Amino acid sequence: MEIWALIPVKPLAESKTRLALALKPPDRVKLVRAMLHHTLQVLGRVRKLGGVAVVTPDVAVSALAIEYGARVLHEPCAPGLNASLSWATTHLRDAGAGGVLVIPGDLPLLREESVEALLAAATSPGVVVSPDRHRQGTNALLVAPPSLIPYRFGRDSFQRHQDAATAAGVKPVVVETPDLAADVDLPEDLSVVEAMR
Repeated sequence: MEIWALIPVKPLAESKTRLALALKPPDRVKLVRAMLHHTLQVLGRVRKLGGVAVVTPDVAVSALAIEYGARVLHEPCAPGLNASLSWATTHLRDAGAGGVLVIPGDLPLLREESVEALLAAATSPGVVVSPDRHRQGTNALLVAPPSLIPYRFGRDSFQRHQDAATAAGVKPVVVETPDLAADVDLPEDLSVVEAMR
């Protein structure tokens, strides 16, 4: 089963606005670029992936993705995360992907071993989900076949993705590791991630 990693990235100028109290706009852009660099580097070393794709409307993000050999799915507008992922997933499925691993670009501690653990847990049909450190959001979601469940990113998405898997007739597999749990959304996340380094 060929599984593709899919990284959704907002326009850089609109990214991480909840960090506005801690970082000025140029510093937020710098942080987002650095985290995306790291994510692309890590995923590029995972040999069991069929490929890496980035879905974004941002030209600068597209250029960065191309530097790392990722496929760019350039959406003409930003219809929202779930709609964007659905659009991109359709493209990957039509190109032959047997599964899609959605992984955000804001996991600064991401390790190859954790990505490999997600892939090792994959079955088809199957859903593998990894929560954030609060066990509320979803920091990684592997779905095979690609359109088995609808994307439910947003409030309480960790539980909502598990519920969607159950509704599709499969038992969700939960993979939890410290690096997958450590995303950066709020100012306090900056200190938590720094303490974990």
